[in-house]
Amino acid sequence: GGVQRVISKQIPMLINMGYKVVLITDEPASVNDYELPDSVERVIIDNCFSIVAGNYYNRAVELSNILKTYKIDIIIDHAFASHILFWDLCVIRGNGIPVILCTHSIFSFYLVNKNFEFFMQIPWTYRMCNKVIALSSVDKKYYGICGLNSA
Repeated sequence: GGVQRVISKQIPMLINMGYKVVLITDEPASVNDYELPDSVERVIIDNCFSIVAGNYYNRAVELSNILKTYKIDIIIDHAFASHILFWDLCVIRGNGIPVILCTHSIFSFYLVNKNFEFFMQIPWTYRMCNKVIALSSVDKKYYGICGLNSA
């Protein structure tokens, strides 16, 4: 999909800038994946779709262990609409790691699709991020009005 393609293009840029990249994903590699540089370590975490209220603890421990084991010093997160983004951000930020969140949609999508609860949560959840990368100048402006550091 589009998010996977963006990630596959973003990773080589980060490597060229001197970063060591660890790809944390909740799906194992498949033949349909975009090609990644050989230097990228892929770490599989519990699939977010299996997480419901009451069973997040194991993922929290797993995510925290990954952050420590791989000495992660910054996260670029593309799970902008995940139902567990808030909890993942709690773990990441609780480990003292900054987060850049890349959005891949327009801010009003959830409003138009009558998911008002999620729409109202977005600015509060995204506040846990150090930076929110938006697709358009309109989204950037909206996130800025919400008090978010957006680009």
